[in-house]
Amino acid sequence: MPLDSTTISAIRVEPVNPDGLTSGDAGLRRFDAMWRSHARRGRLPAMDHIDPAEVAALIDRLLLVEVDGTPGRRRFRAVVVGDAHRVDPRLDPVGLEIGDEWMPACEPHAAHEAMTAAAITGMPHRGGSQVAYPLSSNGRDIDSVICLTTQGPTANAA
Repeated sequence: MPLDSTTISAIRVEPVNPDGLTSGDAGLRRFDAMWRSHARRGRLPAMDHIDPAEVAALIDRLLLVEVDGTPGRRRFRAVVVGDAHRVDPRLDPVGLEIGDEWMPACEPHAAHEAMTAAAITGMPHRGGSQVAYPLSSNGRDIDSVICLTTQGPTANAA
């Protein structure tokens, strides 16, 4: 089934409220604040706006995907896959299409649904323990999504 704005209501995700992010997950709160600081005047942040030092602390929980937003289809291809999202340590999912070829280990359907909602709406969305943030190289068209899990070895780091 193609995932587009007509199917968004069937997805069990919710927009991210920064006040609702757990205070014990300081890394996620900093990332959320960084993303929002660059999402101004109706323009989405680009990958260039993401501070590598902030992402480094979250790398095990990070899933970066490219978005194919061709009308009638919405596909995600893995670019960076942290350990929390790896199903099998022997499999390198980088370059694989999510859904058909590979699914992330941490709540795979919640991650896919959160990424889909973020790619459709242009706003961060949470699905289960997954939080997805859309990115755009031109400020308008979403071409990648960062999905972070709120679970994992560094989830409760201060």
